[in-house]
Amino acid sequence: QHCFARDKVWTLKSTKVLETKETEVVLTLKDDAETLVLFSHAFELELTFTIGKTLTIALTTTNTDESVFTITQALHTYFAISDSETITIDGVTATPFIDYTDGTKEKRDSSLLKIDQEVNRVYVPTDATCEIIYKGLKRKIVIEKSGSNSTTIWNPWRESGTHDLPDEKYRKFVCIETTNALQDAVTLQRDDSHQIVQVISTTKL
Repeated sequence: QHCFARDKVWTLKSTKVLETKETEVVLTLKDDAETLVLFSHAFELELTFTIGKTLTIALTTTNTDESVFTITQALHTYFAISDSETITIDGVTATPFIDYTDGTKEKRDSSLLKIDQEVNRVYVPTDATCEIIYKGLKRKIVIEKSGSNSTTIWNPWRESGTHDLPDEKYRKFVCIETTNALQDAVTLQRDDSHQIVQVISTTKL
């Protein structure tokens, strides 16, 4: 389900300090004998991190093959939190989602999302900003995005059979992914590119 890009060794293309005083790091990944077994097309990925008061992650996919191909992809971001039951998530209220904890049924939820049970959802269509809201700490984490019309939210909870986390470590994170998933898959013609971006920041309530 997560394919090969997360397990490959990427090449460092460049690092520099921008005029904004932010740090920019650029990595690249190209097809090789191992990837062609799993995905029979030539491609080039460029992953750019811009690090400052905000964190911007931009993934550009270029089709360097002779033929058209279709991809799904995700910026698979884990957010550390003190306790998953102390937060709510805004930005996907009333958005249709596929519930992978319930036989991939399509559902909607009109309330703010709480992480008090296993959550494995792909929200589509949505290009909305998501917010992790800490009322007790009076702050929130903001996840803006572009090039994406789907969002995946995941937490395995206890005894779900989908993780090997010790003790109650599942409470200490939530995964909110900027994605091109399901019907939001991207088709690229030869030499075409697609960029998916997320911008992460924190702010006071």
